[in-house]
Amino acid sequence: MLTSSSSTLLHVTAAGGSPASYDQTLALTGGDATPLIPGGELTLRCDDWSAGRYLVADVDPHSDVCVQLVVDFFAKGQEKPRFHVTMGLFPNLACRWVLDLAYLDGQSVFFARTPGRLKATAFGERLERDEIERATLSLVDVKLPQRLLVGRVTLSVSPPEYVLPDKVVVDELGQWAEKDWPGKTAGEAELVRRLRDEVEQVDGGWPDSWSRYGGSLRHRFEGTGYFRVHHDGRRWWLVDPEGCGFWSVGLDCVGATVATALVAGTEKLFAALPDDDNGSAAPRRQGTWGTPTADFAAANLQRAFGPSWRQQWERITTCRLHDWRFNTIANWSDLTYARRSGMPYVMPMPAYPSTTVKLFRDLPDVFDPAFAQAAERWAQHLADFRDDPMLIGYFMSNEPIWGFGKFNLAAEMLEADAGTHTRRELACFIEKRYSGDVRAWTKAWGIAAAGFEALVSQRFHRIAHTSSAAYDDCWAFSAMIVQRFVRIPAEACRQVDPRHLNLGLRYAWIASDLFYEGAPFVDVFSINCYQMAPETANLDEIARCSGRPVMIGEFHFGALDRGLPGNGLKGVRDQHERGKAYRRFVETAAAHPAVVGAHYFTLNDQPVLGRFDGENWQIGCVDICNRPYTEFKEGATATHERLYEVAAGEVAPYAEAAIEAPRIAH
Repeated sequence: MLTSSSSTLLHVTAAGGSPASYDQTLALTGGDATPLIPGGELTLRCDDWSAGRYLVADVDPHSDVCVQLVVDFFAKGQEKPRFHVTMGLFPNLACRWVLDLAYLDGQSVFFARTPGRLKATAFGERLERDEIERATLSLVDVKLPQRLLVGRVTLSVSPPEYVLPDKVVVDELGQWAEKDWPGKTAGEAELVRRLRDEVEQVDGGWPDSWSRYGGSLRHRFEGTGYFRVHHDGRRWWLVDPEGCGFWSVGLDCVGATVATALVAGTEKLFAALPDDDNGSAAPRRQGTWGTPTADFAAANLQRAFGPSWRQQWERITTCRLHDWRFNTIANWSDLTYARRSGMPYVMPMPAYPSTTVKLFRDLPDVFDPAFAQAAERWAQHLADFRDDPMLIGYFMSNEPIWGFGKFNLAAEMLEADAGTHTRRELACFIEKRYSGDVRAWTKAWGIAAAGFEALVSQRFHRIAHTSSAAYDDCWAFSAMIVQRFVRIPAEACRQVDPRHLNLGLRYAWIASDLFYEGAPFVDVFSINCYQMAPETANLDEIARCSGRPVMIGEFHFGALDRGLPGNGLKGVRDQHERGKAYRRFVETAAAHPAVVGAHYFTLNDQPVLGRFDGENWQIGCVDICNRPYTEFKEGATATHERLYEVAAGEVAPYAEAAIEAPRIAH
């Protein structure tokens, strides 16, 4: 039920469990809708939050850019939210918004797509539905006019019918149909003419001062035939197979394809979906999370080149990478192309070894023998690559979800499944820590338990908040969990491939000192770094705590002046500022003595209506029609041509800060 007052109150009533409580039209007219603007807030209250699973509302975002809707959940008696959800909404596209309250268990950070909604993320501590006192809705203030109409709000046992308006959002080339901008491709004829002209250009290769691997001929060390790391007394280097100092500048996701998620019910939002006319590509396929996809990028290349589209894309792309002075094909890239390109590359390992039962989020039962067995099988993926001198190394994982926050992993484990191998190891650890004295342990933790076996068989809710001793004991064991999580797979990789560098796990950010527990088992400590420029003090700390050279696996900058309604995790004013931001970021990193590389995310812009998880950001070097962003690539090229002088301390890094814009990402 919706009511209005000076402080708007939304009272949620259980919908009886039937999606029939919603009809086939969006209820967003007249008195059925309440406006929400940045700085405002709507409060949701319910007599019994456990009466339903799905929080449902009809919403209509009025904006020129994506709207970021925030849902905060408050536990009873607490003034600060326990759980925080952010959901992206496409501009001017009304939809039925649904939040599955099962996500409040804290085991997922990213949510599956629903029609009309883009990316959704969740942070916070697990929250039982019967612990909820209230929830609030608000908008992220991006300093642009935005208004969200919120229609009927209900709590339902079952998911409702999803409804979208009849309108075209994406044109036949995969561009945003409702907007115009400088450089927008006018139609198929222009697309074909431009790409066919570019494929005739001659590849000029790299500068004469670079080795055939892209290393510096002026900085020489011992060559071993494979990439390695070396400290010259002043700084860390990668060293290429011929012994040249190498600083890795690369692009993530170098590939010809860009998968647009076809979330059920959204097909009508496209002017036309690409067809596979000649069998040489797969514009339609099953994507990540099982969502069907359409591939406008591949279809556009087919329009220009027909059956030879992939070979022609490879020719254009290699020429561009040489011309723009990138020396690395970075993570998530097309490995078939990478191995044919003649350029150094890195690669991701397949999905990390795991176990049937998880301890917390994606953290496996690391003391289960099945974890070690899975690691041995997983490491065999390296067998086909171990003799390739162009391979710099491999990332074992990417942004483990258990690392999205400073979690006491052992305490989180005690919230869930009983009887795991790791719980048994914890019981032994605590028994030894307290010299077998059950009374001393239970007093220190402030609990009642008959013996240490309780740590195996019982659930302990929020035990890290019970006492400082419980927190400290669990934290100490959490360090052992992380050590084993990294060591066992790393050793399995080394057995299969002793030649290439283990580049670590690409943590999303340094959320916890526990990350450093795995550093002794890798060659390079890798992080993703979404800042305007990496902070020297942070890099100093990472290098000191890890004892390893550092690689930045992801960073990016986006703008809103060219064809997409989101600017990514770091936004700037326009394309010119993107070039400046790239220069400052990479040269700041190259000047730091611990950093050996930085890889930009990504080569291609993301799709208008989102990839599998809903990201739809203007962060690429090229758009969906394979047109480069000139200002951005000129900035990147200028930095790459003086890269080794910056790394050697011979010239100062580029220092002009780009004009930042509010982040429009979700």
